[in-house]
Amino acid sequence: MLISLSIGTKGGQAKDSLRNIRDQEAFCVNVVTEGHLDAMNQTAASLPPDQDEFAVTGLPVAAAESVDAPYVANCPAVLECRLFKDVDLHGTGSLIIGEVLAVRLDPALAVIEGSEYVDSTALRPVGRLWGSAYTLLGEVKILERP
Repeated sequence: MLISLSIGTKGGQAKDSLRNIRDQEAFCVNVVTEGHLDAMNQTAASLPPDQDEFAVTGLPVAAAESVDAPYVANCPAVLECRLFKDVDLHGTGSLIIGEVLAVRLDPALAVIEGSEYVDSTALRPVGRLWGSAYTLLGEVKILERP
């Protein structure tokens, strides 16, 4: 399983997250939920590279088991990933493609009966739109396949 994310530059330089992924060749994706939205926003503060975002935000940190990367310990859904490909976006950042080596799910999360899918209405994920804009889940519409 592969996952992708884009990481922009700041002042023409790679952001800390991108540098960390390149250095470690590994990363964790913490699925942001409504309950973690404010704390996640605090991690967007402009901090020096040597300042620990976990310490600044008070988020609990844990070490991944499959890769050399930290994750938010109380995050209900985490993907542990190895860097698969780093695609240069011509000076605007990179498209990072990660191979998912492990999936950590809170056992309290509901799974859709007969599937491997987490119930989105239970997870309450947050979507990034642009800049400071995010979207909450809202209504989930299920359409049967023809």
